Amino acid sequence: MAMSEGVLAWIRANPWPAVGWTTAVFVAWVVGGFDSFAPASEMAVVAISLGLFGVAIFAPPPRKPAPRRVSLIGWLAWLVPILTFSVLEIVNSLVFGSTPTHPTLSGLMDPVLESQPVRAAAVLLWLAAGRELLRR
Repeated sequence: MAMSEGVLAWIRANPWPAVGWTTAVFVAWVVGGFDSFAPASEMAVVAISLGLFGVAIFAPPPRKPAPRRVSLIGWLAWLVPILTFSVLEIVNSLVFGSTPTHPTLSGLMDPVLESQPVRAAAVLLWLAAGRELLRR
């Protein structure tokens, strides 16, 4: 009981994170209900991007300190998946023409993103990544 009272006291003293995440969940649920590549979903992405851009310019969140140096393992943890994904997409798209035997990632993700809850979770993940980028 004491822990929940402490959490409630913290939320009362600092409501903006709770308001922000509640809004993010609501927006993700609404945007997740749109069809892929429909004008409504494209306008929602543009509106969210402009909103995050406005926050970044006019009310940026507190910054996280940058690491002094990124280790080789840190570089490889980002570089290997990005290069692998890029080469796979380029080869499957340009060389093979994105056929069922050589699909692109977007072709593979279409069946996964068919349901609205999964699309909403993907939008929420995208919003969380945008927030973390704002803090850097």
